[in-house]
Formats: sequence, C-alpha cells, structure tokens
Amino acid sequence: MKKIVFGIIAAGSVYAYRKVNTTKKALEKLKIEITALNNVSISISRVKLNLDLTFKNQSNLDIGISTFKLLKIKEVKFFNNKNNSFLGAAVVDVSGIKVLANDTSTISNIPVNIPVKNLFNNLSVFKGDIKNNLKIVLVLDSLGKQYELNTENFI
Repeated sequence: MKKIVFGIIAAGSVYAYRKVNTTKKALEKLKIEITALNNVSISISRVKLNLDLTFKNQSNLDIGISTFKLLKIKEVKFFNNKNNSFLGAAVVDVSGIKVLANDTSTISNIPVNIPVKNLFNNLSVFKGDIKNNLKIVLVLDSLGKQYELNTENFI
C-alpha cells in the first residue's frame, strides 16, 4: 500500500512539474493587450479604474492557469517604459484562466490604483504610442515561488 501511495505522489509531482514547465514555455510567446478601460474615478490622491487584459497565446501549447491552481497571476504592475518609474498596480488572484493554443482570453474588470503623483511624474507615458510607453509586469505564483513576466512579450 505504501508503494502505491508513494507512486501516486511521485506521479502527481512529475505531472505538476511538467505542467508548470510547459506553461512557462508557452508564456514566452504570450502577448497581452489592454482592451478596455472603464469605471475611472479620480480623487486628490488616487486614480482608480478597471481594465480588461486580453491574453493572446501565439504558441502551439495550451496555457492552463486553472489546472490545480499551479500558476496564478498575483499582481499586475504598470511602469513608465522609458525610465522604469512605477505608476500603479492591481492586486489580483487569478487562477481560473485558460488560453488555448493560438487563441485569446480576456480577464475583465481588473481594479487598478494609480497614485496621482505617479501620474504627474510620468505624463510622458501618455505622449505618443502608449503601447510603447507603458510597461506591464505580471507577478506570477507557481508552486509558492513568484516570478515576473515582463512586457518584452506584450503588445
């Protein structure tokens, strides 16, 4: 009986390890685009808004963030791409997303908080092409370890 339990645990561990590594390879070809902004509210100290992020999987591998919650998006950070200044962040706990090979998926209504002083210090982000001026960093959690996916692969 101990051998069967050990075998099941070992097989599950190997499966989880392979699944995470396969997902990491597919993430290298992932493109992300801000597809909607809504519910913008401005106060003296902070700008709050909701945004939609669309994930475009340009690989031949399915990205399954929902499988056993092995990979979660914990935070979305926004930076000025030219000087790497922090603009704001959205704290999320998204694990229920799956992007099939060569397909798209959207996470809607991500709440973002941006301190007004950060906006004033980085008005250059809004001059010209915002896609080139804005850097988005996803903070991912995989089996208790966090790593960041940078916008080098983003739209």
